[in-house]
Amino acid sequence: MTNFEQFKFALPYWRKAWVFIFQNKLGYYFLFPLIITAILYFSSFFLIDSLVDWLNAELLAIFGLENEVNASSGDNFFPKLVHYLITIFGWLAGLIIFYKTSKYATLILMSPVMSALSSKTDEIITGKKSTFSAAELFKDIVRGSALSARNFFLELGVNTALFIINVAIAFIFPPLDILISPLSAIASFLVSAYFFGFAAIDYTLENRRYTFRQSIAYMRANKGMAVGNGTFYAILFAIPVIGVTLSTVLSTVAGTLMVNAKNI
Repeated sequence: MTNFEQFKFALPYWRKAWVFIFQNKLGYYFLFPLIITAILYFSSFFLIDSLVDWLNAELLAIFGLENEVNASSGDNFFPKLVHYLITIFGWLAGLIIFYKTSKYATLILMSPVMSALSSKTDEIITGKKSTFSAAELFKDIVRGSALSARNFFLELGVNTALFIINVAIAFIFPPLDILISPLSAIASFLVSAYFFGFAAIDYTLENRRYTFRQSIAYMRANKGMAVGNGTFYAILFAIPVIGVTLSTVLSTVAGTLMVNAKNI
């Protein structure tokens, strides 16, 4: 199949995954990502808030403005402005970093649960019961974490390159930026979708004892399928907590159904 044919092949499996989950009483798996992502979100926001407070205190102290911020006189406009600017830019930087890293943090934290869900889905489809091994579980966690780290840096590198190219074109020939910016945004989305789909499908490959290299080779041969699976993941992931919860479970089951449909 061509990449486009693989993409079309993958799209219906999100609906099929939803039906499969509730037909086979697997809905309780939604609780795991819901709890984990809620903890991750709240702890991350607490960390950002603490870091912004620390940054405010340090920078205001460097410029000797820490006492003037809380002063009641009318001369504290500039210190307050600096305080608000540090707070705004600190939170923006923190939220951008959080958004870029949270999906991989979620994937790593959810790896054991989603691997179990993929294995259970496989078991229902094939009738073959899998055996639990603590040693294999540990190996799978290490493998999954290494693969997630590899994908994180690759995605970051590709998206950074796209951003630099976009900025360079806008600087050299501004009129062309009207065309390049939308294309760059679409390309960035597709890159993210590919790596989302990669992670979700890899749970099945992991359960079938694919090595690190074999999994990468498989995904390179099925890029369209990965993008198709990851498209809805990327869209839903933008919705805090609930979107992450739905996308993590649905994409894992959809990925397992796809791999089985290809008779691997």
